[in-house]
Amino acid sequence: MKRRLVLACSLVAASVVVPSATATAAAPVCGGVSVGPEQVVVPDATRDSLGLDGWSDTALGVLRDGPGNYTFLGVAAFRGTPQHPQSIAVTKGNLDNPVAGGVAHVGSVENWPGDARWAGGGPVYRDPQSGTVLQTLHIERHFDLQDPAKGYYSELHLGRFDPATGVTTDLGPVITPALDFETAKAHHWNADVGTSSLTVVDGYLRMHYPDYYAKPDNTPGYTSFSSARAPLADVLAAAKQGTVVKWSKFHDGAWNSPGLGGPSSDLRPNQTLSWHPSTVRTASGGLAMAFGTNPSEMRFTTTATDGTSGWAPEVPLLRDPDHFDAYPNLVGTGDDPSVLSNQFYLYYLQWANPKPDWANARIMRRTVTCTAGLPSGTTAFVRYTDGSRHEVTTGPVSDARMHPEQGGTWYLKAGETAGTKPLYECRLGARDHFVSLDAGCEGSGNVIKHTAGWIYTSPPAAPNTPLYRCHAGGIDDHYVSIMTDCEKAPGAKNEGLLGYALTGPGHSAPPHP
Repeated sequence: MKRRLVLACSLVAASVVVPSATATAAAPVCGGVSVGPEQVVVPDATRDSLGLDGWSDTALGVLRDGPGNYTFLGVAAFRGTPQHPQSIAVTKGNLDNPVAGGVAHVGSVENWPGDARWAGGGPVYRDPQSGTVLQTLHIERHFDLQDPAKGYYSELHLGRFDPATGVTTDLGPVITPALDFETAKAHHWNADVGTSSLTVVDGYLRMHYPDYYAKPDNTPGYTSFSSARAPLADVLAAAKQGTVVKWSKFHDGAWNSPGLGGPSSDLRPNQTLSWHPSTVRTASGGLAMAFGTNPSEMRFTTTATDGTSGWAPEVPLLRDPDHFDAYPNLVGTGDDPSVLSNQFYLYYLQWANPKPDWANARIMRRTVTCTAGLPSGTTAFVRYTDGSRHEVTTGPVSDARMHPEQGGTWYLKAGETAGTKPLYECRLGARDHFVSLDAGCEGSGNVIKHTAGWIYTSPPAAPNTPLYRCHAGGIDDHYVSIMTDCEKAPGAKNEGLLGYALTGPGHSAPPHP
């Protein structure tokens, strides 16, 4: 599993395309995106105690069993035959802790292809009428079984999950790359189509994935984001009989290309490769997608269309060069976890290091809110210090030695509001926490922590104060001050006005470094 991820993410990192400045964008389905701080929902020690080695090597499948109760499906390590080192682990829990109810079942995929080296899956779709649960399966065929470093070829199969037994059965292949296996093997070109969500759009079941092909100059090519579909009613009828129907890829403006080996159009041309996209419906209409652009960054976009066009500009969800983050998974908090309301969760797997380390991995979660058009309260923006360094945040402080400074509390709007702009919390290096008006945190190597809130661009009617960003260069420490002289701290420089924050009752003298 570790080798598979290294190969896949090396491909992502090596094949990034700079986004086109002229790309057409529709109005976002989710406006005023606010991303909350990271939370650990399944620590590594918990995985170990439950025997969940290598879990979860895909995005999780999530089924709501009733108020507060959920079933989760994800790939774990070997529990089957020596030639097939993957299993699907079924756990019971809740959205705060996916393993709160323990492990219900662990077993290999039934009916998996005998020539495959990797077979597993996570994302699911449950038919509300019949209760049938379909599952996306990712199947890999390695070019050399003795040497995984020589690469692999993947395809998407459809499985049927039995909630009563916890067993997933492979029904058959539905999507393979436009690049054929023999060509990929001859050149050692990896083809990782990910593990797609299952999304219903206009009566069709859809999968989304990056496609791969051979260019005329005999070099490998890929799409950022492609899609294939089949009529939902036909898919369900075939699943009942233990088989699959033919799927069609979207190509040259129509759904007319074979799912097995046909070419597909790039639905987000000139964009970064969308690694393991999580594509779900939104309650307001359209689609939302989270995806990895490299091993340390995930992004988010939406469209009001059927997904073949009109994708909004990407919004950063996180950037974390200190860790390896994989398998984004958008989950709704309502009756159907595959539908997003104005507030939802992003789950993902995180390793403790910049490279995959299955001995030290954990499941993470962030709360994402579409704040545009909603009533917005305020959130406390607090300046902390340990006596020499600072951290100014609306979230939890990163170091327990930090304590709030007297007079160092202001208030930001918690969501997009007329006359405001978003403020982001960032980190440079190990200890320099800073806030920025740039969603990208002013550099690809800087950590994007979370959204602080919205700050006024000019003084509002309510009591307020200007906030300036200051930098003490001697110790490389950023902080926020209401004073243009940065409180005359030694070596401090005013880096500019951030905006105007609200003041609460009892606000007094400015704090001092």
